[in-house]
Amino acid sequence: MTIGIKYCGGCNPRYDRKGFLDRIKKDLQNTPSLAFTVDLSSADLIIKLSGCSNACVSEKHDAMKPLIHITDSTDYDSTLALIKIHIQANQKLNTEKAMNTF
Repeated sequence: MTIGIKYCGGCNPRYDRKGFLDRIKKDLQNTPSLAFTVDLSSADLIIKLSGCSNACVSEKHDAMKPLIHITDSTDYDSTLALIKIHIQANQKLNTEKAMNTF
């Protein structure tokens, strides 16, 4: 599974966006086949990291792809839980696809 990352411009950051993402990467480091990219077109899930509640980060993305929009460091636990749900769903889908190829 590939997670696409989009940062805001950083004009008014109220938390450490890079630190937030680094923590997610650390907590998920043992997840098989997990990758992070800035290429949103190749992502299975998109995370937009806005530095404040204005949430001005904009980037068109495929509306069919799940999107998690972060605006505060207190979003961490819910973000990690949502990512884990998407990872499980993606793994289940890939298993089902593999079983249907036989």
